[in-house]
Formats: sequence, C-alpha cells, structure tokens
Amino acid sequence: NTTGGMVTSRLNQAFLFTVVAISLIHVARPFSTVSFIGTKLTQRVTPVVLHLSKTSETESSLQEKADAKGNTLVKTLDDALKYDTTSASYLLGEMQMIRSEGGTQEEVDIFLDTLLSFVYDNGDVPIRLPFWTKFRSLARFSSRARRASLRRVIELSTPYNEETDENDDEIGEEASKRNKRRSLVVLLRTLSSPEEKDEEGRKASAKKNRSRIPSICTIEKLAIHESKESVNYDDMATRLPPGLETPEYTVVSRCSSAKNKKASSYEIRKYEAFSVCSVPMRKPRPADATKTDAKISNPQLSGATSFGALAGYLFGKNSASTAMKMTTPVLTRGDGEDQTMSFVMPSDYWEEGSESLAPQPLEGSGVRLERDNGGYRAAIMFGGYASKSEVSRRKMQLLENLEKDEEFVIVNGSPICLAQYNDPFTPPWKRRNEVFVPVVPRN
Repeated sequence: NTTGGMVTSRLNQAFLFTVVAISLIHVARPFSTVSFIGTKLTQRVTPVVLHLSKTSETESSLQEKADAKGNTLVKTLDDALKYDTTSASYLLGEMQMIRSEGGTQEEVDIFLDTLLSFVYDNGDVPIRLPFWTKFRSLARFSSRARRASLRRVIELSTPYNEETDENDDEIGEEASKRNKRRSLVVLLRTLSSPEEKDEEGRKASAKKNRSRIPSICTIEKLAIHESKESVNYDDMATRLPPGLETPEYTVVSRCSSAKNKKASSYEIRKYEAFSVCSVPMRKPRPADATKTDAKISNPQLSGATSFGALAGYLFGKNSASTAMKMTTPVLTRGDGEDQTMSFVMPSDYWEEGSESLAPQPLEGSGVRLERDNGGYRAAIMFGGYASKSEVSRRKMQLLENLEKDEEFVIVNGSPICLAQYNDPFTPPWKRRNEVFVPVVPRN
C-alpha cells in the first residue's frame, strides 16, 4: 500500500508539472513569436526608415530606429486586428507619410510587404500557424489566432489576377503580391472605420470587457458570407453609394434560378430613360491633359484610362469647363474592339432632348453623349470583385435562366452590360455588381 501511495503521489506531481510547463509555454510562445516577427520586420522596414531619415545618422542609430519601428508595427497591427480603429488609422497614415515625403511606389510596397510579413513569408508564402488558430473564437485571446483570421480575410478578398501570363511564374507571383497589398489597404480602411462593427461589436465596445469580439473576426464573417452564392436583395440595396444618383427602375418580378427553384436568382426591371457619356475602351485617345485625364489607351490598362477620360469630362474638362455630379454605376458593354465604358449623366440631363444642353465633350477626347431609352432589363446582382471569370460566369448564368423564362426573351443583338457601383477601395463584402441585358415580353 505504501509503495502504491508513493507511485500515485509521483504521478500526481508529474501531471502537475506537465500542466504548469504547458501553461508556461503557452504564455511565453506568443512573446517569442512576436519577437521573431519583429526581427523579420525590422529587416524589411530599414529601407523605409532610411528614406524618412533626412539627417545623417550612424548605421547603428538607423538600425535602432528600424528595430523600434518593426516592434511598433507588430503591436499596432495586432491592436488594429482586435478593435482599435486608431491603430488602423495610424498604419494608413504611415503609408500616406511615405508618399507625402516623396517616397516611391516601391517604398510604399516595402511598407505593405512589411505588414504582410505578419502572415506571409516573402510576401506570398503563408506562415505556418498552429491548427487551433482556425477557430475564430480563440482570436479574443490569441494574437496568432487573429493573424490566422487576417490571412483568411486576405485570401477571401484578394482578386485573382487574370491579366498575367500563366506560363510566367515571376510575373504571376508579383501580381499575386500586388493584389494582396491592395486587399490589405482595403482591409485597413475597413478596420479604421468604426461603423464597420456590427451591433454585437458596438455593444461589446461599450462594455470594454475581455469578451469583446475582435474586429477582424467580424470582418471575416462578412467575407465568408459574401463568398456564398445566395443573394440578399435587401443587403444589396444597402450597398449603393450614398448621395450618388443612379438610373431609376421598378422591379417587375424576381425569378428563381433554372437550377435552384428555391433561390431568387435574377430580376426583371423596367428602367426609366437616362443619359450617359461613353468612350471606346480599345481605341487610342489623346494624351493631352487639357482634353482628358487618360493617357493613350493601353490594352492592359484600358479600364483605367477609359475611367480617367470619363471622369475628366464630368469633373470639368468639357466645353463649358463645368464640373458635374458623380453618379453610379459605371457601365461596360460589348467585347473586343467594340467594348465601351459609360458613366451615367446627372439627372438634369435625363429628359428627352436635354442631353443636348449638357456641356459638350472636348474635340478629340473620345467622349460622346448618348441616350438610353430605358425599357425592360433582366439583371443578376453579385458582390465581390467583378473579375473576368466571375463576370463571364454570371453572364452564362443569366443567359441560361432567360432561355427557360416563360415571360421574357432577350432583344436580338443586345450585348450584356456589366454595372459596377462602388469605388476601387470598397471591400468586396460591401460591393455591388450586376450584369443585365435588354428583354421584351414573349407575347
């Protein structure tokens, strides 16, 4: 009995020692992880410190600054992921300061890659994290769980680059890094906005207790919801940019998908007439800044240059030098050489004949004024980024549904139009896109 009691006592001691050791490792490991990340970040942030330092300093002094900067970025980013909007604003301000101090885009990229090193190695390779970090509930207590949530959000919100050569790994890798940087900037803007927190997050913010839900977890839930196929029409209605005019329409009917009768897939609308200003996307335009904000069209940048030409017209580069109100959505029609981009004109010019009263485009700008007589349209709404593959998939979905529609048929020869309602820095879970095509009743 005495021997058995001694064995039991030793086992209890061993068990207690194991529990204490595991607890100490659990407490110490986050600090060692942060220290390791801070060391890696200081190596990358040194060029930024060198640029911002206008005085001659010793190498050791600059290294001390880089070390301090790296540690600050680690803590600031983690605070931003929790619920500190000020920390997210600080990081955006640091990026803006690089630009305002005459920094190059390469230096801005170094700064963003520094932040991405929190979750990626070499800007694109995910850092290994413990398996338990996949549980969002642990993000309340663990910085590594918050990092895992950050990485999942970036993966969900990073658009796939479709302009690169699939056979060129170097170009594809750089495009992937560029898209991740863009997603990170969008995410920081979201984290810096207090209104992004849901009702649960606001109540927890008022209590200021440890059970508070980290902002990154709230955003991850939104991103996951956005990745689902279901369309919530009420939610889509809230995604219209406030204060911007958009063509008026009434919903005639909402139709179920040909494949899923329970889901509302597309709707038939009846539009009122409106006017647009349009520009061809594949034809050269002048680089004269007095006529347009766009350079000569580049096939790889046609969307950006077309947008600049139309924005230049609306904001005063027209015959009357008059700035007009911005509207939504941006419309893209056609394919190949016939592809055009259009901005909706302000409602002052929607009445028949009133487009002739609008300021005229400058000669040679490539911009022309057109009237859309409205009528019936079949439309599918979707969130996220309007990538080529996603737009193509949505167009096919719309055509398949209309083939089986018993009431409406597509107008012969009508191209499908893409409508994008939000600015480039709107997060994907708050974006609204549509593809629509003119239709008429079958009878």
